[in-house]
This record gives sequence, structure tokens and C-alpha cells, in this order.
Amino acid sequence: YLSFKDIETFDLTTLNRAKGYKEENVIKAERYNLLKSAVIFGANASGKSNLLKAMLYMKGHVINPDSMLQSNDVIKLDQFKLSTETTNEPSFFEIEFLIDKIKYRYGFETKIGDITNEWLYCAEKIQEKVLFIRENAIFEISKHFKEGLDLQDKTRPDVLFLWVVAQFNGEISNKIISWFKNFSIVPTLVDPSLYNLLFNLLKQEEYRSIISQFLRLADTGIEDINLEEILFSKTDPPPGIPEEILNRIKDDSKTSRQLKLLATHRQFDLAGNTANLVDFNFETDESAGTKNFLLLIGLIIETIKLGAILFIDELDAILHPFLTQVIISLFNSNKTNPKNAQLVFTTFNTDLLSTGILRRDQFWFVEKSFENYTKLYCLAEYKINSKSIRKDASFREGYLNGRFGGVPSIGDIQKEFEKFLLWQKDNLKAEKV
Repeated sequence: YLSFKDIETFDLTTLNRAKGYKEENVIKAERYNLLKSAVIFGANASGKSNLLKAMLYMKGHVINPDSMLQSNDVIKLDQFKLSTETTNEPSFFEIEFLIDKIKYRYGFETKIGDITNEWLYCAEKIQEKVLFIRENAIFEISKHFKEGLDLQDKTRPDVLFLWVVAQFNGEISNKIISWFKNFSIVPTLVDPSLYNLLFNLLKQEEYRSIISQFLRLADTGIEDINLEEILFSKTDPPPGIPEEILNRIKDDSKTSRQLKLLATHRQFDLAGNTANLVDFNFETDESAGTKNFLLLIGLIIETIKLGAILFIDELDAILHPFLTQVIISLFNSNKTNPKNAQLVFTTFNTDLLSTGILRRDQFWFVEKSFENYTKLYCLAEYKINSKSIRKDASFREGYLNGRFGGVPSIGDIQKEFEKFLLWQKDNLKAEKV
């Protein structure tokens, strides 16, 4: 899928060789020790975003297959094209997760829209048992998955069997669908649903208060954030109402309602004392960075509240490094994350490698091979001269020096640019002659 040629595994179970922070950073779930957070590093075009897109593709097929089949956006099926070996092979997706102390392993293979294989296993203890296996139009449904019996004929070749069973109120299948709905993957904060989530939180005083505190901590200059309801008609709209909203109003005289975000700032006198509080229109008067930060706050609060899972692409593009550390600490703390929510994000911020707040198995790297496919690996599994990376090693220095991979070759870029400048200089001489 995209830049992934071979099967690559991203794993949030702990590794025995990675010690430290066991009480804070680790979730003890039955016989499993799971990580509350992880960070993925890699150079530009190495495949970091493609990992999230792969997860988005899988989630989209599970919870809304009809929408996926009509989609032309970033989560369309786009197979790895740079190998004759895999050109005609299906794309493979599999995920393992816990629901009610039971581990499920679910996956499927798809090719040009059709589901070629699909499977679901579960394990209450160590031994896995089959719930169902699908190979093209042939289904094997076990006695442990009675909810799926007699639904094979209702399953189209391009739709997942799991989704079909859920439509008929299957208990296990609906639990899994719900799990996927609480698995948030955010490739971009330009998403209207994030505003809906934020507005719902701001309507509750306790959430509005903590969101305002976040904004003050981030030194945005905002003292408070509030919602204001505006009544207007199509013929007399207030400033800042998007054109697409006005176009949806059919009756020119009908009164409509629109929620408006207000950001409260302090106004100072000549002596530097607070003279007044002034409300700004958040949508028109605040920076793009502040808007993104506010949307992110709502998403993080909702994730921790539900004990859900959140994957974010390029978190450092939105946050100051200090705030990134604060958010990691929120997820890693037993006090602020009592339901064991999990956070994973991609970043270029190498400062995180030297903060001492994460274990070695919480650092992941992606890099491109010589044949241009993405490889994914964990720092705790990485070896140099057959030896594991020591926990007291300088991770940041090692990464920037290229010891762990995942960084661009700056030296090569410099050499090529020097050649370009020489060529340009020679060309200028030739033109003068």
C-alpha cells in the first residue's frame, strides 16, 4: 500500500529490553503490557504519513464501506507500484486490539476494490480461536461466531463480512466496529467534524474551563474562550459567515442560527496594567496556528475522556516542543489518563529523543530502502554491530548522525548543490564569451 512493499508491523506492546517508566508509560492489561504513547520519526517522503493513511484506509472500510468505494480522497486504495513482484498482489491490512480483556486479530486483503481474503480470530487467554475466515466467495464460520451464520450470501465481493454482520446486530462485530470508531487517525486538522467536537465540549463549563487553561498555557494571549449564538437571515448575514453556509439557506427571510467562537484578550493601559477584556472573533482574528491548536485540544480531551486511541500526523507542525512534551505527559500519567488512552504521532522534533520522558520502545523510525519502499522499526530493537542501543545512550545525537537511519543525507544534497553552482558559473562564462 502506497510506499509499503512488504508487511511492516507497528506494535504498542512493551519490549523487555526497554526498561524504565513502567508505572507511568505502561498499561497493564491482563497478561499484556502496552505503551500509552509512541513517536514516529523519519525524513520527508520516508512513509510516515503513509502509515497513517494505511490505518485510515482500513478504518474507512470497516465502518463505512459504501463511502470508501465512492471516495476519491487520500484514503483510496493505491498499491505499491515500484516492484514487479507486487504489482498484481493484493494489499494486506491487519490489526490486533483488546476489547473487554479479549484480544482480537482482524484483517483483510483487497485488490481493485474486491475483498480477496478476510479473517477474525480471538483469544481470551493465550490460544487463538477462529471466528471466521473468508477466501474470495468461500466462508468458514466457526461455532464461536454464530452471529455470522447465513449472512455469506448477503456479502458483496467489495464489502467486508464483518461490516455486513454488524448491520444485522451481531454482538461481536458491533463491538469491533465501535472500537474502530474510537480509533482516531488525523492526517490533517482541516476537518469540519473537529469543530463539531470542539463546540460540543465548549458547551460544558468544565471542559470550557480546561480548554481555556490550555490556551493560556500555550501563551496564545487568549484568556478565555466562549461560544456565542448568532441569529441571522440570508439577506442580513453577520460578517465572517462562510458562503457555503449562506448557500444552504433556501428561505431568504428565515431566521438561522450560527455558533461563533469568541476569544477573550486583555487590553492594557500605558502602565502595563489590565484595563479591559476584549472579545475577538476567533475565526477571523486568530492565527492559523492558534486555530489548529484549539482543535487539537478538543481532540485530545475527547480521546482521554473515552480512553480511545489517537494517531496524529506531524504534531510538531502544530505545537511548540514544550507543549508537545506536556501532551505526552498527559497521556503517560495515571492521574490525567485514568482510562489508558493511547497517543501516537509522527514528528521531525528530535528534541523528544533527549527529554527522558519516553522509553526506547516508544521511539519508532521509518526510512526508504534502496528500492524506495518504506521500512518501519523500533529503537529498542535496533542493533549496531549486533548490540542493542543502551538506555543511557544519546538517542538524539545518534539519530542526527544517522546511526538509526530515518534521516536525509544532507552531505549528498550539499555536493549536488555545489555541482549546480559550478554549472551555473560555467554557463554564465559561456554566455559572456
